[in-house]
Amino acid sequence: MTVPRLIHLCEITGFTPLDMIFEVGPHLWGKTPEEAEDRRTLTKLVESLPHDTIRDLIRLMKRMTPGEPSAGSVVTSNGESR
Repeated sequence: MTVPRLIHLCEITGFTPLDMIFEVGPHLWGKTPEEAEDRRTLTKLVESLPHDTIRDLIRLMKRMTPGEPSAGSVVTSNGESR
């Protein structure tokens, strides 16, 4: 099946591509079935949020993610964050 055909089929059936792929490959979303289902649930919740809330969530998640520059941090010329 081609990607355009998958998208068209999703539009007709009301499923998202994520729903269809998750059913046959949940291992792509987590190391355990529980982790995969949690990631799928989180994705569904994020999809229903208003855009402004999504932007706030992105900033929050960047602050919580190791190695990501925190929101509002300034990277100096030598690569350090302040």
